[in-house]
Amino acid sequence: MATRSLLLEMLEATAATDSGFEVNDRDHAVQVATRARRSGADDEVVVAALFHDSAKAIDAHSHGEIIATMLAPHVRPDVVWMLRQHQDYTATEIDNGHNPLRRLAHRVLQRGERHDLAVRFVDEWDLPGRDPEYPSDPVESFLPEIDRVLAQHREVHPPFATWVARRVLRKVWHVSGVAQRRIRSRVAA
Repeated sequence: MATRSLLLEMLEATAATDSGFEVNDRDHAVQVATRARRSGADDEVVVAALFHDSAKAIDAHSHGEIIATMLAPHVRPDVVWMLRQHQDYTATEIDNGHNPLRRLAHRVLQRGERHDLAVRFVDEWDLPGRDPEYPSDPVESFLPEIDRVLAQHREVHPPFATWVARRVLRKVWHVSGVAQRRIRSRVAA
């Protein structure tokens, strides 16, 4: 289960990540959440949007899976799926489908029931969310939504949750120093 302080700490850590864009990952995430909120998305989607790249503080390559696992007990399954798949959807859009393996993976993903939310997330909020001139809401304004979402407790299928948790912990074990110990102790709690 995720805690507000851990999620916010991870979000702040992404201010130092360099994804090669004019807007850092923290400001990007706040902008994506602001866009989702302003377009009428529900609290679960807004909170997922705010933290969608936060696990880059742990591992950039599997950040979608990590944050999806952390939020799974608090959000509905289509939001978990959106978080897990947003990297593939974004990569497919960025390379305009020129990579045949990504194009094939994207076609397979399109068959899922949750495809529409993932496409909306990427097309309307994630991809446009690198505008340095966009007036984003302050992080503090999202605290009520974060608290409402984290107060929810949903059933997560135990065998699947255990399998994902093991995969996440393997990734976490590669993180060095203090961050590794801090995250491992909070994931276990």
